[in-house]
Amino acid sequence: MLQESITHRREFLLIALNPLKFNPLADHLQVDQESEIIEALLERMALHLSRQGGQLEKRSLYSIVVLSSILLLAGLIVLSPSAGFLLMVLAALVAAIPSFLGRGTLRIVGIILLFLSIAFSVVTYPPFRNEQQVFLRRGK
Repeated sequence: MLQESITHRREFLLIALNPLKFNPLADHLQVDQESEIIEALLERMALHLSRQGGQLEKRSLYSIVVLSSILLLAGLIVLSPSAGFLLMVLAALVAAIPSFLGRGTLRIVGIILLFLSIAFSVVTYPPFRNEQQVFLRRGK
């Protein structure tokens, strides 16, 4: 039943949003139909993360863990304190997703990345603050 509903909404979305192909609804969209289009779009975006039983798909979580690792390494490598701090904060935000929504090993790795990102953010904050003070002095 759910699969039929999703298939029906996908077909409706393809017809309603592509005016070059057959679209009898294009000129006469009702409020209900517009809300169905918006709902179908949101559902389509939610299918990208494809929640299963309140958990994200394992491969999605793995990709998020890899992204967080890349951001963390880039934050350690970059020489600018501002860029390093920004990358550390982004890595912490990204690592929070598998920390809360993952299972097993991916959750543990997410928690480790979250703590490392927060720790390195705290360490890089004073140089970041000093660099910002220099920019503020130049602006005055």
